[in-house]
Amino acid sequence: IAREKGNWLTGSLSYTLMQAEGLSQDARQGLIYYEWGIPTPARLFPLSWDQRHSIKLIANTSLPWDVNVNVNWSFHTGRPFTYYPTIDGFTSLDSTLKFEPNNRSIADYSQVDVKASKTFTWPGDFLSVTLFVDVRNLFNKENVLWVDSGGKIGGELGDISAYGQPRRTSVGVRVEL
Repeated sequence: IAREKGNWLTGSLSYTLMQAEGLSQDARQGLIYYEWGIPTPARLFPLSWDQRHSIKLIANTSLPWDVNVNVNWSFHTGRPFTYYPTIDGFTSLDSTLKFEPNNRSIADYSQVDVKASKTFTWPGDFLSVTLFVDVRNLFNKENVLWVDSGGKIGGELGDISAYGQPRRTSVGVRVEL
């Protein structure tokens, strides 16, 4: 859905439903399972890039005093991962636990970004100055990007790259001659 023309509000909204399933993530996965002594899955399972639901909202508005505001919201359900806690990377902590690829999902992802700007133009259009503020991840949500097979965010070392970017705010001036 899109609204491209409007006096005070324009934007778009999109929704995607996806189901990515298969017997293998890539051409070598069966061989890797064989090398590890893990039985090859006999049924379809969700692939690592399966994002069941995705929503994207973009809204642009012009406030009083010609202040322009842009809001972007992105949401998607968590991607699957294989929960299989091990002692050494191969031997399960629980001998009764069957190996099933991508049997769990990480938390949902949601992020709101906001940009606001005001442009001042001098007579004769020889100079324009734009003041802006750009806030990414407005609500400072800790979006998890990956977990290890034991379900630990960032793995054994607590790698901070397992989280999306925290809130970032930029304030600036753009001058055009």
